[in-house]
Amino acid sequence: MEAIDDPAPSSAIEGRTIDVIELPKLDEREDAASIGKLAEIAENLHRREISALERSELQAAWVEIVQARKETPDVSAEVRPKLSARGRPEGRTPSGINKAARELGVPRSTLQQSVKIAKLSPEAKAEARKLKLDNNQEALLTAAKKVSPAAQVAALEQRTAPKPKVTRVPSARQVDQGAAAIQSVWNGCCEKGRRLFVKNNVEAIAQFLNGDGQ
Repeated sequence: MEAIDDPAPSSAIEGRTIDVIELPKLDEREDAASIGKLAEIAENLHRREISALERSELQAAWVEIVQARKETPDVSAEVRPKLSARGRPEGRTPSGINKAARELGVPRSTLQQSVKIAKLSPEAKAEARKLKLDNNQEALLTAAKKVSPAAQVAALEQRTAPKPKVTRVPSARQVDQGAAAIQSVWNGCCEKGRRLFVKNNVEAIAQFLNGDGQ
């Protein structure tokens, strides 16, 4: 497959398939089984119908495999590595998440978010699918900030809970102005108009006088 040097912008991968994924080169020192797993993950990442939760799990699995594999330090094999002040070889192996970001062609921040989402409890993942929030990355990340499975589930449920109605309390000035306006209209209305008004609003007036109205 064609290698990708620069990560794709996050907007280019969100909710879309990844066009090109770079598989690590296989040599005698590397585990062929792990390369096979990476190839399987790459194939699944190319699926068009894939949720944010599924994508995060696949990307997190890729990071886990990359971290588990033994990497050669980034120093020349022909030159004896220099030792640091602590006696350790200079030239550090890229972290698994950095290497995975280059191989997948995605920003490092995207993989960091995927790892967080993938660590959601099984209960939270099941609830996300039930509430159809498995494709809502923001909701998944919010739940991932919680520690316990119950708190994660509650965070997801809160996303779909109906918002309470906010009752607007009028100011004293608004009350006085409203009462004055009603009184003015009443005073300016004829007797027939007043009777018609009361007839059309008799139930509302009765509820109000009984304390049931607003």
